[in-house]
Amino acid sequence: MTDDPTSESIAWLLRTYYGPLKGFFIKHFPSEDHEDLTQVTCLKASEKYTTLKDRQRFVAWLYKIAWRVGFDAGRERKREIKASSLDLAFNVAGEVEGPDDVIARARFEQTVRSMSDRQRQCLQGFIQGKGVKEIALDLGLAEGTVISYISRGRERLRKELFGPCEDDNDTRGETHHE
Repeated sequence: MTDDPTSESIAWLLRTYYGPLKGFFIKHFPSEDHEDLTQVTCLKASEKYTTLKDRQRFVAWLYKIAWRVGFDAGRERKREIKASSLDLAFNVAGEVEGPDDVIARARFEQTVRSMSDRQRQCLQGFIQGKGVKEIALDLGLAEGTVISYISRGRERLRKELFGPCEDDNDTRGETHHE
């Protein structure tokens, strides 16, 4: 292989490693879509091939990209799950089933309205499944500020909707007299 990569040589390398990459994803990321992850990895590798300094380390470089793609997909799936579960928990989707749901929704809306605009925007971005970096760029804030707004907003909602998170069976620190 020459130092000047051609599209044919890159295509050959990716065809050669497509099957092993798919096997890698099946083994290490069983709950993800293996075909999509393999294709994303090949696409990223072909886009970034010119940044590879030592062509002898192609395989290690390719699998490093694969790990990142797999972890990113897992993180994205977790964000989607968090957003949808938060949506369902607070019945934000709009379907009200009973009096308790009406009360919970009103408390949710009141709590959200009482937040600052920035905190509300950060929490809304989080619920929509956006990443911290994306929210920070959208709002022109530092990532640490976005994390803080989201964390404080979630904690505030948790307290308002579910009360203090104390376990009734937790007796640590209590003195028992019999």
